[in-house]
Amino acid sequence: MTTMKTLRMARGWSQMELAKRAGCSGPHISDLENGRHNPSFRMLHRVAQALGVSDAALLADYIPSEDAPLPPVKSAAGSSHGS
Repeated sequence: MTTMKTLRMARGWSQMELAKRAGCSGPHISDLENGRHNPSFRMLHRVAQALGVSDAALLADYIPSEDAPLPPVKSAAGSSHGS
């Protein structure tokens, strides 16, 4: 369970209530809570303000752990950089 969802539920708020307070849609809050999307820094800040916590309190849920695989690096082959 994400920190966002834990804090929302502790306040007795629905996803729609948090969305209203953060200025976004209920489905967007659902996507954030369920890991289907990562928030922009602006959205993270708005949700944190709505919940009355620091941005850092929510940010940890969206930073990969040390064990998480890194996304593949795209090859620069064929690029014209340095030529």
